[in-house]
Amino acid sequence: MKKVLLLITLLATLFASAQSAGDKKFTVAANYSFTNDIKPFLQPISVTASYRVLDFNGIDLSTGLRAFYVRSDAKPNYSDKFALNPHFIASKSLLDDKMAVYGSVGYYYDTFNFETTPLFNIDPMIKRKLSTHGATASLGGRYFVLPNLFFDANATFIFANTKSENNDKLDANNTLLQLGIGVAF
Repeated sequence: MKKVLLLITLLATLFASAQSAGDKKFTVAANYSFTNDIKPFLQPISVTASYRVLDFNGIDLSTGLRAFYVRSDAKPNYSDKFALNPHFIASKSLLDDKMAVYGSVGYYYDTFNFETTPLFNIDPMIKRKLSTHGATASLGGRYFVLPNLFFDANATFIFANTKSENNDKLDANNTLLQLGIGVAF
């Protein structure tokens, strides 16, 4: 999956025309997280799309949507997770537009299923649908290696709770350290 995302990103740069940094309104990035504090889930991959809405005194204000895919390490008890993270971004270009630093705040939502494995076919099987809601904050940087191609590194902090259908609450705070590649056009 990571190879496919990398290939799509690299092919997209071949067809994107070079523009000045001020003309680039859209960014799309694919990231891989090297950390994940929520067990039994593995490190997530994410795809982020953002659109610059306003340039305010050299600070770009954007809105974006990040989608996460998180694979379960405990199948069949836990299903894979899909998450959405709409967010607002403030970024500042540095080094003659070769680098940008950014911060973002947003909302986090995911959903997944849990079911027990019956013991000797005498215990009843329990199935629950769980969802996670909370806030996010990110700090990161982008370095442009070509006019439209950049490397992205960020730390995303998720402040959330997971709830089951019967309102059981679990702490779902998480820190993701991510590296990725993206295009701007």
